[in-house]
Amino acid sequence: MESLLRTIINEVLTGKNQEQIFNTIAAEVGKIFDARGIILANSELDQFLCGQIFEKNQILIFNNIDELELPQSVKEICNKTGVKSTVAVPFIYKNTPIALLFLINKENFRQLSQSDINLLNPIVQQIEIGLNVFQLAGQFSKLSSIERTIREILFEARSQEDHDQVFNYLLNKIAILFNVERAIHLHYEGEKRNLHVRNEVLINKNLKSIMNQPFLSARHTKELEPKTFNEAISINNVDIEIKDTKLKEYLKSKNIESFMLYPKAEKMPNEEQEKILAITMLCSTYPRIWTSQEIDSFALIVDTTSVVYFEIIERKEKEQTKKTFLATLTHDLRSPLNAEQKALEVILSKKLGTSLEEFSKYLEEIYKTNKELLRIVNNILSVYHYEEGKFELKLREVNIAELIETSVNSMISLAEEQGSEINTSIEPGLLPVIADQDEIFRVINNLICNAIKHNDKGTIINISVKRINNELEVSVSDNGKGIPEKEKAEIFERYPTKKREIGTGLGLYLSKKIIKAHNGRIWFESEVGKGTTFYFTLPNFPIINSNDGLAKTQL
Repeated sequence: MESLLRTIINEVLTGKNQEQIFNTIAAEVGKIFDARGIILANSELDQFLCGQIFEKNQILIFNNIDELELPQSVKEICNKTGVKSTVAVPFIYKNTPIALLFLINKENFRQLSQSDINLLNPIVQQIEIGLNVFQLAGQFSKLSSIERTIREILFEARSQEDHDQVFNYLLNKIAILFNVERAIHLHYEGEKRNLHVRNEVLINKNLKSIMNQPFLSARHTKELEPKTFNEAISINNVDIEIKDTKLKEYLKSKNIESFMLYPKAEKMPNEEQEKILAITMLCSTYPRIWTSQEIDSFALIVDTTSVVYFEIIERKEKEQTKKTFLATLTHDLRSPLNAEQKALEVILSKKLGTSLEEFSKYLEEIYKTNKELLRIVNNILSVYHYEEGKFELKLREVNIAELIETSVNSMISLAEEQGSEINTSIEPGLLPVIADQDEIFRVINNLICNAIKHNDKGTIINISVKRINNELEVSVSDNGKGIPEKEKAEIFERYPTKKREIGTGLGLYLSKKIIKAHNGRIWFESEVGKGTTFYFTLPNFPIINSNDGLAKTQL
């Protein structure tokens, strides 16, 4: 007995894998009771054996195998071996099922005596302890492997250039780590939010690829969308746990019998809350019990990769900002500099007389050109400072009515050139608003200038100011061309091609930055052929006193 236990425990502690350990236990215990030992430790435990045997937590004797409602896999074993009777021995450690030993005979099994049970019980107890130690060692090894994988992802993913490289690398890593045949990355597409397979790694090359294919419509995939942004979903058995018939049929047609998935969420432009944009999914070709450790580790690895991916995107955006800054500066300065150069060439050619009147026309052109150059440079520099979070708002009490009047007066000559008409409607008795006067003036000027420049001659422009609840709302509307539907999404973007047909394309982008820095909102309504209205609001927040009477807020 003592020698047997030493043999079993030594094998458990030194075994290379679970299958080898179970084979040794089954063989050694089977010798004692003149039976064949078979150990099960896979998905059948969850589906049948836990409910039928583990709950009783005791050795069960079945003198007639027909007394058991066995799962198909066990029935096949019994039929092949001609089993007539069996003893079921559960291995449980601290209420956690580990495995089940069947001692089987091809003849009616003799009734175990009390001495047989007394012999078997300590063997079972020692095996349970040994198996638990083996599992703990396996968990430690798994944790080490997961930690190593996360370090590799942090190092390698940062060197990748785009989305597909990052997530193909991730899928390959986790498919191997979690021993699955297929790993996929799905994106939500369109307003209907249908899932589409963007990336896929197949470990089992016999499986048919679903790369770049739709993953059913949204009404059939609701079970795949987590209720919260950081929730992993695990399905041990598609047959049992998936309710939607179409989804179940689709998964099984792709040899997906169990799976684990985790979402990637991000706050999108013009949206207040995060939205789930993509799902990473591990797919198994057989029913499988996903442990809590596997689920947590999977979520951690996907989160780590998502963080790295967003870092890459942010880095590329900053690089693009710098490139665009230089390209825009070169492009937008060329035309006014050329105009100024030609004016200077005329003056220096000495073809003009000596009277001031002959020079005044060209000097005025140089003045206008320099003024435009200064505006362009200031806009570009302001955008750069806002994006880098280095701009300081100089907050003070601002009379919005006076600010609008000043802006309208500065635009009168431009409006007259275009035959446009500017009207104002300002609610009486408005209290001063706390804002950076120069920045808000820049926004108002930009909206009025756009209404004049981007429309045909004779456009009527109406400016309205009113207080709504605790906000001041300013609107600039026109009865001009309107904005086509396909261009609306780009209106507040930096340097869109369509907007750059006139000016730098920075005005509305910068206006949005300014209003957001004031904790306000900016938006528009437009209909082709009827006109456009831009709105922005400014909240009435308290001023912060300072020595110079200004409140400075660094973004």
